[in-house]
Amino acid sequence: MSPPPRSRSAHVVAAALLMISLAGGVALRIQALSEPVWLDELHTAWCVSESFADVMPRATQGNQSPLFFWMQYPVFQGMGRNELALRILPLLFSTGLLVSIGWIAWQLSGSLTGAWLALTLAAIDDAFLFYAVEARPYGLVQLVTVWQVYLWIQLLQAKERSGWSSAGFVALTVLLFYLHFTTVLLLAVQLAVTLLAVSRRFRQLSPAAKRTSASSVEPRPLPGLGEAKNWVLVWSVILGGCLPGLISLFRIAEYRDAWKSMVVPNQYGLMLLAQAIVYLGAGLLAVLCFRRVRLENRQRWLTVCALLVLVLFPTIGAYAATVFQLAPLSSYRFTIASTTLLIVLAGVFCGLIDSQRRRIIVAGVTVLLAVATNPLFEPWLRSGAMPAQRNENWRDAAVTMRNDFVPVVLCPNLVEDRRLAITGDPTLLEYFRFPLNGDSWSSDHGGRIQASHGSRYHSTGRRLLAGGASSPRRCRGPL
Repeated sequence: MSPPPRSRSAHVVAAALLMISLAGGVALRIQALSEPVWLDELHTAWCVSESFADVMPRATQGNQSPLFFWMQYPVFQGMGRNELALRILPLLFSTGLLVSIGWIAWQLSGSLTGAWLALTLAAIDDAFLFYAVEARPYGLVQLVTVWQVYLWIQLLQAKERSGWSSAGFVALTVLLFYLHFTTVLLLAVQLAVTLLAVSRRFRQLSPAAKRTSASSVEPRPLPGLGEAKNWVLVWSVILGGCLPGLISLFRIAEYRDAWKSMVVPNQYGLMLLAQAIVYLGAGLLAVLCFRRVRLENRQRWLTVCALLVLVLFPTIGAYAATVFQLAPLSSYRFTIASTTLLIVLAGVFCGLIDSQRRRIIVAGVTVLLAVATNPLFEPWLRSGAMPAQRNENWRDAAVTMRNDFVPVVLCPNLVEDRRLAITGDPTLLEYFRFPLNGDSWSSDHGGRIQASHGSRYHSTGRRLLAGGASSPRRCRGPL
């Protein structure tokens, strides 16, 4: 039976709004493709600039897993040494992220309005925009995270588990760990929640059912026990797959004091609190004022609780590790897996509001607040021009350094810089010389590079100072 005309037209309008948000998000990402690479992206270029065998040791020097750089290598070698070759993969990943967030929010909330809200927030969020065309693994980490968490929620709520879903969850979890080692914060919380959920279901079985199963002639396995065995198998395979990476993780942990100055926990906490208020505030206010929500689907409320736990507890863990000096992890980059889920949570929570009219109002107010508080949109609203997201122009700086015959370029406040002073590692020295190599970049791409005021020279010590990325979410880290 075909849907009523009004329902059909509403779906057409919703689909049109989703496509507009998707197209706008892609357009915002494309306009930043030609910006000059900044310091972290120079490390990516250095990792993939020579032979394939050089990728892994060079990634290790930058405290990175080589997985993303292996993916980047054939693209960079095939397209030439330019910004587009470095950023085309992150752009594709970020476009897939927009589509994935919209679809997953729709599946988890059952609301096209919630899907539109999640997709639109992902399209305009300043951190999402920055990582979308940064030649680093963070855009791929975000994409893998939303699918890994979606499968995890489906497995927790399913009465009968599919082998393919379990295999997909295992594969994405191991992939996520090797893309960015600090995702272990998210995985640890998922493991704890899984143990609590399975043990709770097993305890809910009546004593009579347990006695019947134990005393019957042909004992039947208890549902809770079978589920526990399945989860034990799943997490055992995951831990086994992640075990080799623990060696690299412990090695990186030895340098944790070196990036202490780059982490500001109080600033990080206030930033995330402000973001949570913007993305969830309108929905919470609507629920408190009208006290009208959709209570018919218990699973969707459990989904909201699961997402809230995955956003909150890894962030608290990173903050506690920083405060108690275990490891300085209070940075957006180090908790990118969990903070990405805040946007999915906003869409799912909006979908739980009972009235379609109220859902539309909440979604519209939330998007307006997100635009008004976005540091990239403030100058655009004032002058009509989007600002540059990266405040470094290494191409022009290298030319100036060569013309001025400055013999040494040092990058202060880098973990690698401090290690070079201690070890004298020739590979690290090569890394610091990389921006000055005359053949580092294709000359035919230089016309697209815009001038930047972020690079400047210090009068003493002849150091090239890099302004870096402007947002506090983008502070540079070693992982």
